[in-house]
Amino acid sequence: MKQKQKLYEQLLEEVNSLKIRRDELLDKVDSTRTEYNEEYPSPVLEDCIIELQSVVNQICDLENTLKTMRLSKKMSKIGEKIKVGNCVTLQNHDHNRQYFIANETGYINPGIGIISSSSPIGQKLLNSKFGEKIALMLNGTEVEYELMP
Repeated sequence: MKQKQKLYEQLLEEVNSLKIRRDELLDKVDSTRTEYNEEYPSPVLEDCIIELQSVVNQICDLENTLKTMRLSKKMSKIGEKIKVGNCVTLQNHDHNRQYFIANETGYINPGIGIISSSSPIGQKLLNSKFGEKIALMLNGTEVEYELMP
């Protein structure tokens, strides 16, 4: 039991350091966008966005691992209301989609899984709870997903 708690604390520490790096990258993306003319591609901006995508994926994966560890102690996450800052896995029989819900003033890039709390998908997720099934219109097709932590 002590080993599990120690691992949990290490993972939590890693998530916190990744969140700090995410915020640094978001600031760098904003400053690079203002520094360079957006008509011309910037290798610095592209590198920041690629690293940001990797960091966000790592945060989501680690937070899901932490949630799973907590769920093994108690089943409190299923049924919990989804809020800004959550990573949500949309599961169905074909595939999984994972999104981080950012506030509307943060960096948004649905292509890498960062969506706005005010976007149509963000609003639908924020009005739901983990464990529920929802239908989303994606590319003109209605798809049903189960919302997992």
